[in-house]
Amino acid sequence: MFGIYSSLMFLGGSLVYLLLLLPLIALPAISVVYFIWEAVWKFRSRRHLL
Repeated sequence: MFGIYSSLMFLGGSLVYLLLLLPLIALPAISVVYFIWEAVWKFRSRRHLL
């Protein structure tokens, strides 16, 4: 019983840790994706104008 409880506490702690780490991982990923999307959009619009 105590082993199950400790494993559940460990899983809960790791989930909280992942939720805390998620913004730190997501913010650079979103900025990189946005930068690539903007570069592709500018390249496409420039090529369309020519």
